[in-house]
Amino acid sequence: MTLRPFLQQLNDFCQNLSHAELIDLMLALAKEQPPDERTGYLEKLRSMRGTVTPTGPQGKELTGIEKRLERISDLRESLMERIQAIEDGSYWDDPEMWDDDEEYYNDNPDIVARDQLDELNEIVSETNHLFLHDRMEDARNVYEAIFELIHEVQETTSSDYNLGSNIKEVRVRYCRCI
Repeated sequence: MTLRPFLQQLNDFCQNLSHAELIDLMLALAKEQPPDERTGYLEKLRSMRGTVTPTGPQGKELTGIEKRLERISDLRESLMERIQAIEDGSYWDDPEMWDDDEEYYNDNPDIVARDQLDELNEIVSETNHLFLHDRMEDARNVYEAIFELIHEVQETTSSDYNLGSNIKEVRVRYCRCI
């Protein structure tokens, strides 16, 4: 089923539900989440609703879009730090630096750690949500930052590293936002 008919049928279905039925439906869907994904599920719901407003520099509240852009910036910094550490050999000097990296003792570690890849995929998923809810300008800004990050990582490394997600689909959505 294509996206538009799917969303239309879902919308029609939800329109016929009472407030209590919608809550029951959300709780039933939440119960299906594995324990290690429940926090992420709640964060995703809050970010889609716009109720999460973290603070930025000087206590200024960040919007949902600014929050995503800040997360991309933090991810860029983390990726570049890891790439630099692997390239200059300091990666192997400090085991505590990458204690979450299961492949720390690997002679040839991945350029991008699993948690970094998961963070990128989560940001892409949230941005896809913006796109699907016709927030084209917001989605375009975040997609643009994502592609700048991917380009920078691929330009920095000697290999054409796959950063996950379905990049072709994401590029198509970005183009539709322009």
